[in-house]
Amino acid sequence: MSKKFLVATGFLVVVAVALIYLGFRHSSIPAGGQSPSSTATPTASSSGATGNTTVTVPASPASENLATKAAEVLPPGTVATNIPPLIILQNARQAINQYAQVYGGNPVGTNPEITAAIMGNNPKHINFIAPDAGLRVNNQGEMLDAWGTPLFFHQLSAHDMEIHSAGVDRQMWTLDDLIVH
Repeated sequence: MSKKFLVATGFLVVVAVALIYLGFRHSSIPAGGQSPSSTATPTASSSGATGNTTVTVPASPASENLATKAAEVLPPGTVATNIPPLIILQNARQAINQYAQVYGGNPVGTNPEITAAIMGNNPKHINFIAPDAGLRVNNQGEMLDAWGTPLFFHQLSAHDMEIHSAGVDRQMWTLDDLIVH
């Protein structure tokens, strides 16, 4: 198969999953128009080449501490959230993209260092993770996939990063891995 065909197919799968997710979220919004998870958290806006982006700024560093949502031990194949695993990866990618728009490049380092940077350990103390993004952090400060396995961040360049999930088998580098970039 050609690389263009694989890229196009992958793109269509991501779009389909996103549309399904958005349809689910739209159907769960009450008649008043406010999502149950909506909060009055202040936001900061920035504009980049791709348009306007809104990032969440926590009221205090402890208020959005995802480490309090550490993963419990789950049986193999069990998903820890009702958000589809690919959407969780896309949400992580979006947080990294927002960081890059504000700071001119991706956060670098290990999983805990990247996680800390996008959670507010950055010069402007901006938390780029939306509260309802499905992203969780374990007690070691590592961002987790839907199955409770630490994500693997592969820096391709200053503005391009692959994010790997070990998938349902919780083993990195097998056929069920999920990858976004």
